[in-house]
Amino acid sequence: MSELDKLAEYLHKIKMPFMQYECNRQWDVDDCIVMMDRHQICVPNQEYPIWDAICQRGSHGYEEGLLEIYGVIVDEAIDDDTVVGWLTAEDVIKRLEKTGLNNPEKMLELVRLKYHNQVDCTWR
Repeated sequence: MSELDKLAEYLHKIKMPFMQYECNRQWDVDDCIVMMDRHQICVPNQEYPIWDAICQRGSHGYEEGLLEIYGVIVDEAIDDDTVVGWLTAEDVIKRLEKTGLNNPEKMLELVRLKYHNQVDCTWR
């Protein structure tokens, strides 16, 4: 089981809304076709994410099957662009529990704050 699958299993268990994506894409980079294995979890979804975890070519830890995270899970700043990589699912889970981001209600409040109450949060 991959680290992303372990994280998805945990999010299911705590009833946290999320979307998991797995796809292969071709990107044209400087006239070279590059295959991207894209494996990502977005919380709560890809349209209105407040944090995500990825394991794809170019991400910090990809070669070892480890995760890179982005968003409020990194430092609780709503619009911070900082990433942290080389994490196991257990590392991410500990971070969620330490910050209280494992609480779906807290996550909902952050989504509303970030997107200025313009989000229909009927996913609950």
